[in-house]
Amino acid sequence: MSTGIVRPTTAMRDQAAALVQKGFYVIPLCWPDSHSQCACHLKHEGNNIGKAPLTPHGINDSSKQIRDVYNWWQKWPNANIANDLDRSGIIAIAPDSEEWHQKFKEYGLPETYTVQSGGGPGHVHYYYRRPNDTPLININIPGQYDIQPRGYVVAEGSLHQSGRTYTCISNFPWRDIEDLPFAPDWVVQLIKERWAIHIATTPIDIQGDLPPVPKQLVKGRLKDWWDGTKFVPGPKGKPDRSATLLTIARMIARSGATPAEIISALRDRDEALGYHKYSRRRDGGQKAYTAIAQSASRSRPIHEQDDVTTTDF
Repeated sequence: MSTGIVRPTTAMRDQAAALVQKGFYVIPLCWPDSHSQCACHLKHEGNNIGKAPLTPHGINDSSKQIRDVYNWWQKWPNANIANDLDRSGIIAIAPDSEEWHQKFKEYGLPETYTVQSGGGPGHVHYYYRRPNDTPLININIPGQYDIQPRGYVVAEGSLHQSGRTYTCISNFPWRDIEDLPFAPDWVVQLIKERWAIHIATTPIDIQGDLPPVPKQLVKGRLKDWWDGTKFVPGPKGKPDRSATLLTIARMIARSGATPAEIISALRDRDEALGYHKYSRRRDGGQKAYTAIAQSASRSRPIHEQDDVTTTDF
């Protein structure tokens, strides 16, 4: 079956091999067809198109062995590529808008290997080495920025569902990861602050009785989001589930809800609106809902307005 993609049959394999030779651990991802739909046999949807791992254990299968690259891209010649950040020792800084890209430049972004994401203007990935004392916790603010020392980032050469290609936009001279600069101090400090919040917060048992969100809080702007008539638009106008749930959590938090009430609301809305983003995970969504409640209840690393759009990491 044709995917509508025209590129040399070894192009992605060669790109993955080049990244491995520079020291990256990589994994293959699904890829979009010419109609912006998932072209792999798993038929991923929404933001997963072009970004979902193809191997059985996802990021845990990452490798920097050439033989693995050849085997994977022989099986999936058009597969996109992801760089495993943790195992590669990398922090990726990725503003999600032109506004945040400019702000990060003002904070200080040393010249490094830089990739223009397929997400559009302002969506840029800066690669830095990770200092040894950096906690492995991500900062993800949909529509604003991602700062990630763990997980993975879609790599250069990959195809975004928009039809744009992830492209290197820097002339930084580097032969391998060891040539990259360390992440700037302000980034490492933000990660440490997020880690301090994380370890100070006890996860809430969602299997027990959680207090319902007081009905008097579900009014005004929140009611439209609560009922699903308003949402953060994702691909093809469908709801971006994670960004929408985060928006609801922030609105509830501003209304005075406790963390337990926020988690109760997230679990309720995830099911009632048919999102099933986290509710059907093995832990019932406990880890994800707790993390969202933390983000909504506490001061964020960089204080700005709560306007939320889709993320492209």
